[in-house]
Formats: sequence, C-alpha cells, structure tokens
Amino acid sequence: VIWGEGSYDWKTEMEGVFNFYLANPQAPLIVVNPDSYWPATDHSGMGIGSGAQARFICTVLRDAGITVEPFYIGKPYPPVYQGVMAELSELLGRRIAPEKIAMVGDSLASDIQGANANGVCSCLVLSGITTLTLAEAAPEHRKPQMIFSGV
Repeated sequence: VIWGEGSYDWKTEMEGVFNFYLANPQAPLIVVNPDSYWPATDHSGMGIGSGAQARFICTVLRDAGITVEPFYIGKPYPPVYQGVMAELSELLGRRIAPEKIAMVGDSLASDIQGANANGVCSCLVLSGITTLTLAEAAPEHRKPQMIFSGV
C-alpha cells in the first residue's frame, strides 16, 4: 500500500486499506511523508497530512491485532533527498554537492530537519505552518539556515 494525501473519499480508501491488511497483514505500508497537517490547497485552513492518516490506519489495525510499521519515503527521510540528488546529477551530467541544493519549505519537522540531516541548505518560508517564534525556538537540528516571509 502506498499512502499519500490529496482530495479523495477518505472513508472508502481507509476502509479499503484496513480490509486489505486484514487479509494481507505482512504487506508493507509506504507513506509519502510523516506530516500531520499542512496548508490545504482546497480551502483556507489546514489539511490532515498523510502521516496522520497513516498513523490512524495503524492504530485501527493495532486494535484489530495487526501491527504495521509505516515506511516513510518523503521528507525528512533520506530516500527523497537521495533521489533528488541522483536525478539532478543525471540531469546536469555531474554530481551536485548537497550544500548547493536548497530545500524550501514551511515545516520545521519535515522540510528543515530533513534538509539539515541530509546536508542540504534549509530555507524556511513563513507562509505555511511555521511562525518566526516557532523557528527561533526550534532545537538545533530543526533550525533553518535561511528564513523568508514567503515564496
């Protein structure tokens, strides 16, 4: 199962995944990112992220006696950064040093932490889920190298 976020009928999809795991408890659960929430694109508030949705699915499965550990492929985990660096190197015909790549995002937990952990320049935009106060109070591994008011 690959779980992402977007506009779809959550009830139908989550029940489908739940029933799939009842029959296939050893199947992997791949999740695009661990985010709990993000600025919604279809309304002015926040949307529930794929990480929160996957954790909900895992909680319901645990209640049914099935333990599933999600495998995250998105920020802040290395696979997404490794993939981007490989793609850039192939596209440009040469290796690009990670510090020459900028990760621009609004989340300290996924965007900034991931960039810092993977040697990429971390750029926080304050037009999403993080305020300047939160950024200034962040632990060192979540401190952005650069801060911008918006994109």
